[in-house]
Amino acid sequence: MIEELRDHIIVDTAHSYKGLECDSVVILDAVANHYPLIHPHWIFGQIFGDTLEYIEAAELRLFYVAVSRAKDRLIICTQDSKRSPFLDTIRSARDVPTLDLNKLPSVVRKDSHRYEVRVLNSYEVRKLLKDDGFTFVPESDSRLPYWSKVIPAEEVSADWIDKALWNDGNVIIEVYDQTNKRIWSSTDGGDASALAPADPF
Repeated sequence: MIEELRDHIIVDTAHSYKGLECDSVVILDAVANHYPLIHPHWIFGQIFGDTLEYIEAAELRLFYVAVSRAKDRLIICTQDSKRSPFLDTIRSARDVPTLDLNKLPSVVRKDSHRYEVRVLNSYEVRKLLKDDGFTFVPESDSRLPYWSKVIPAEEVSADWIDKALWNDGNVIIEVYDQTNKRIWSSTDGGDASALAPADPF
């Protein structure tokens, strides 16, 4: 099913979609530093008559192109802390349902064997985690912030955990299976070599 759907997904820029339409459109980057995208050296454009207002108006037109390409369904991905100001106009005009991606269950493939690795108490090594492909999950009412990465179960081993550059001895490492059950934690004093691809993602 996933392989069949892949053939129907097109990833492209808003510029490329002027005049085109799709049944469903997902805008992945509706954040303040993308819409509007103001180059740090925009001031040099003043020799061509550009003003900040002109640039913002052009960016708003591009955003309109992006949101108006959908025939049936439009999904806009943003971050609350960095939401594009262009979204305020949409939200003031109509009631827009929102969805927290962190609350969605992971997509499970029957042929995959994956674990989610969470790293807490990780402020000092946050750049190393980001460089290693981890995603930051902010604090909520029910949990502390952590960094998360879903990886093949066979790669989660005592050796991998011990040699990870971000494992400075101060972080807390947790491993979860596909049911969101914690199967190992560095705070339990358990041996990470006991990790095996049972109940994998």
